[in-house]
Amino acid sequence: MAAIAASLVLSAASVATAAQQRVGDWLVDAEADRFSEEKTTVVALTIADDGALAVRCLRGELSLALLGKYRTGDLFVVKFRADRNAVIETVAKAISDDVMEIVTMPRMVRQMLSAREYAFRVMGAAASRDMIFRAGRGAPKAIGAVTKACPLD
Repeated sequence: MAAIAASLVLSAASVATAAQQRVGDWLVDAEADRFSEEKTTVVALTIADDGALAVRCLRGELSLALLGKYRTGDLFVVKFRADRNAVIETVAKAISDDVMEIVTMPRMVRQMLSAREYAFRVMGAAASRDMIFRAGRGAPKAIGAVTKACPLD
């Protein structure tokens, strides 16, 4: 999994745009809307041993995505916990063979801004697994770039 996530990061870095930058342990990419010139898509990405975590603002919609190996269309129950904050339960769907999109609540991302670790328990029909991400260097700034585009109000 780390190889898949690393290749995604490296391939993104090899075609870096002026709006793409490394922020500590994160890669942040911002894309302007072709018609309004506003930054409508901002993605902050970090990798772990078994996948990657993306915090995204996609045309005004806040979302989290886990990158790994999935079957398109599979549904999941996801438990999220940032440090010792309360566990938040939500759902997710594999939107491709390597991206699971999580139904995201602003309080999840708000907790991430000051946390040192993010834990996801992903429960599917066939199996369950935990994915743990260290916030690492640059997390508040990288995630802050996303929340600037998608305010947490």
